[in-house]
Parts: sequence; C-alpha cells; structure tokens
Amino acid sequence: SQPDPQRGTKMAASPDMLANWASSLRNCGRIALVDELLTAPAGVELYRVPDVKMNVYFRRWLHIWQHLRDHPEYRFVWCTDGTDVEMLRAPWEEMEAGKVYVGSEPKTYVDSWAKQNHPERVYHEFIEEHRNDVMLNAGLLGGTRADVMAFAHGIIRLYYRIESYRFWKKEQAGAAVGDMLAFGIVAHSFAGKVITGPQVHTVFKTDGIGKDNAWWKHK
Repeated sequence: SQPDPQRGTKMAASPDMLANWASSLRNCGRIALVDELLTAPAGVELYRVPDVKMNVYFRRWLHIWQHLRDHPEYRFVWCTDGTDVEMLRAPWEEMEAGKVYVGSEPKTYVDSWAKQNHPERVYHEFIEEHRNDVMLNAGLLGGTRADVMAFAHGIIRLYYRIESYRFWKKEQAGAAVGDMLAFGIVAHSFAGKVITGPQVHTVFKTDGIGKDNAWWKHK
C-alpha cells in the first residue's frame, strides 16, 4: 500500500508475482505478510498486516518481528523477498542454531549507490569503517526464530533511532531509500555468526550462477 522509495511507484497486489517463489518452496510453511493482496498461489498462507506509513523496506522488519513474536512454535525461519527469490535446495537440515544466514552482493560497501542513497551520518560512518567488506543483501535472512527476531528488532530500533535524531534536528540529511545499510550494521553486531555466499545463494543478479550448491536463487 506504500510506494517503493527506490522506484517511486506502488507495487501492484498480484498473486502472480509470488508464483515462482511459492512453487519453489519445499517442506516448509509458505507465509506471505500482506496488506493489500487478497489471493495467493496454492499452498501460501496470507497473513494480513496493518498499513503503516513508513518506508516499506524497514516496515517489513516490523511486521516480521510481530509475526515471529506471535508464533513461538517456529524453530528455523527464513525471511525472503517474494518476487525475485526461489528456493533451490531445502536448507533446513544444513542450518545450525546460532548461525545467521544472509544474502550478499558481489561488491563492497564503498559502492557509490550505497553512499548516495543512504545519506544519514550513521550509514556514512559504517561505509567508511567497512568500505572493503562484502555488501550484505537484506533479501535473505535465515536462522532460529530467536536470532531472526533479534535481527529484525535491531533494524527497526536503528530506523526509529535515526527518525528520533531527525525529529530533534540531530540528523539533517535526507532519508535512506531502503534498509541495505541498516541490515549490514545489524549483521555486524552478529559478528562470528553470519554466513553468506555460495552455500546460501547464487551470485546476485546473474540468473542462477552457482545454483548447483546454493539454497536460494536471488535474481
């Protein structure tokens, strides 16, 4: 119901956009958190979430945290994008409690897009400190329910802290287009537990390079 800040348009609420994601999932509950979508591909449960007027990339973590809070029966969970992610191999048997599995891209945080589109001071400081680290991608996050909840809560906490700074005029820059840098900052707080790369996903935006070993295809 809210526009995509990166594209400036609102996504159409069509179940077809989830078709490849849904058909690829095996041996797991398929849950989509939605605020407008009324029908879903076969086997997908829709969970209605309220329309919250905030950046959609951050907003999803609020809904994810609330959903996980309400479902203590979950053990391992994955939070993925719905329109450009497909499961290639079921990850459940290979996942380890205490590890957090995330997406990444074949570039570092010194990337010009990151700096231009995440202007707040906390993000620029992170970019400078981690300029040569692999850029993590928020489209994939897996782990135990507790770890994923903590990760999601960390992103939301950072978002509201920055908005508080903005309210009190401590932050003068414009707002970030999305959650990519916030995701990286929170992942850094899980240092030693984060796993990404070929086991987790194909090479980002290559239409499947590395698919023989990866759990997920991401674009």
